[in-house]
Amino acid sequence: MPLSRVLLVCVVCSCSVLLTRGSDYIEVNFPDAYSNEIAEGEQKETSPSEASVGPMPSPCKTPEFPKWDKLFTMLENSQMKENMLLQYTNDIIKVELQALRGEMLQFVANYAGGCASSVDNAGRRLTLLLDMKLAQTLERVKESNADQRAHQDGLLQHLLAASRAQAARLSKMESSCLAAR
Repeated sequence: MPLSRVLLVCVVCSCSVLLTRGSDYIEVNFPDAYSNEIAEGEQKETSPSEASVGPMPSPCKTPEFPKWDKLFTMLENSQMKENMLLQYTNDIIKVELQALRGEMLQFVANYAGGCASSVDNAGRRLTLLLDMKLAQTLERVKESNADQRAHQDGLLQHLLAASRAQAARLSKMESSCLAAR
């Protein structure tokens, strides 16, 4: 089984487990979101002359702190809920993957013998086919060697006859040179 199919099976199993577990459903209700915008009632219109003459408004007002405290508390709560959901999902996936691994090992154990015998039979057939091809190739090499030997024997006989003829001519030349002296 290719790796991509195994991953696909894992994802499908994980999704189906998450969908079928109705009793483990976690409902997440987030309160209304706060924004950084200033509401119209809180906004004061000051003219440039009032700003220079009048008292300076303080940058920190005490009623604002509870609003920001609530915002940060909500942020921390949502992060904790997110971490809990991630942990819960990881636990479910971990259990399901372990179960899937067990099933895959059992599948391999059940069908390993059938696959091994098929591979063994294919190996035997391949060995027989290679032996036949090797025998045919050896026969061709032997035939070509026999033809080459016959040709080489003919060339050697021709060279032997030529060297005898040369030796006979050389001995005639020697005897004629010795008789002429």
